[in-house]
Amino acid sequence: MTIPSPPLDGWRPIAPLTGAATLPAHRRRGVQTALLRHRLLFAAKGGCDLAVVTTEPASVSQANVMREGFSLLYSRAVLVRNAG
Repeated sequence: MTIPSPPLDGWRPIAPLTGAATLPAHRRRGVQTALLRHRLLFAAKGGCDLAVVTTEPASVSQANVMREGFSLLYSRAVLVRNAG
């Protein structure tokens, strides 16, 4: 993966840590935390000083990322309506 150069003065790269998952057979072994740390290191080497991640509210994933120094910005409700 190539990290682009900042196109404008004052441009601040942000690392959106999205689209990651851990297979059920590999959970509770520190895999998610190891991947998160690796992605943060990669982002920092690319000049990012801000990272964003989304999780399900009150989930194990939220606890994992908060343990790595993230803080809750806001909580979002996802509403579902059954067809029929």
